[in-house]
Amino acid sequence: LTYVGKYAFSGTAITAIPALDDSLNSISDYAFSHTKITSVNIKDGMTIGEGAFTECKNLATVVIGNNVTIGKGAFMGCAALETVEFGPGAPTFEKSSFGWGESLICMKKRMIPEGIIPMLFVEIISDYLPK
Repeated sequence: LTYVGKYAFSGTAITAIPALDDSLNSISDYAFSHTKITSVNIKDGMTIGEGAFTECKNLATVVIGNNVTIGKGAFMGCAALETVEFGPGAPTFEKSSFGWGESLICMKKRMIPEGIIPMLFVEIISDYLPK
């Protein structure tokens, strides 16, 4: 298994991502949208499609590995999102990957290694970071 297809688990009642093979390198558009998952651990080099986790209202923790590509709206509407941790290799993502700021306003903990904050991410969260 190298990818999770479009809408594969969308709208289901799953609370955790099923154990997936190490060969997985892509989570397609809306694959886990509108589910009840609570945490996501994205391994190095993965590609996360548009809206892949959109509207996951229980999603509280996201760990993003090195050199991950995140599509637009991937985490939009994740109202419970409290912690996002990035690996040391800069992710590539769209300005709206985490919504237009609504998901980031709620975050209590942002673990972002110094020196890798992409400018698009800075644009999104600059108004919400402690001064």
